[in-house]
Amino acid sequence: ACHLYLSEQNKRPTKAGHKMLLAVVVFCLIQPRFWSLELGLHSPDFRGYRALGLWLNETLPEGSTVGSMQTGGLGFYATKLKVINLDGVVNKPALDALKSGTIDHYIKQQEMDYLVGWKVNTTALERTSTLGETFTDYLVSLERSTFVTWSFSKWDLFQVNLE
Repeated sequence: ACHLYLSEQNKRPTKAGHKMLLAVVVFCLIQPRFWSLELGLHSPDFRGYRALGLWLNETLPEGSTVGSMQTGGLGFYATKLKVINLDGVVNKPALDALKSGTIDHYIKQQEMDYLVGWKVNTTALERTSTLGETFTDYLVSLERSTFVTWSFSKWDLFQVNLE
């Protein structure tokens, strides 16, 4: 990019320009290593979203409906389950429910059997629910994963009881 800019200006790169270009190249080469260490990708417990989907495939009955705020990889790997996005990124009805503070109604409407996420996710659902802090009273804690994804804590699996 630097060379292209300079060539358009009919100027030759200087030694300082070459050093800057070298610094950018070195940074780009080491950056993925830095971020993987920062995100815990080299942790012995790190398994990524693949492990989440496979764990839920093994743990839950086939055909179960599971809601989560993290559904990209989960939906790809949890092939035996119906996965519903709850953060609204790819699901407008969920986004509308979050904005209107009625996510509990949406979860009930979708007949979700299970919810999987981190504490930060259940807290977000509490805050966007008509039930407020009692939202988690309608979740039965079933299991905690033995693995982590990114630097977050292990996954919590709940059965949903919004009857």
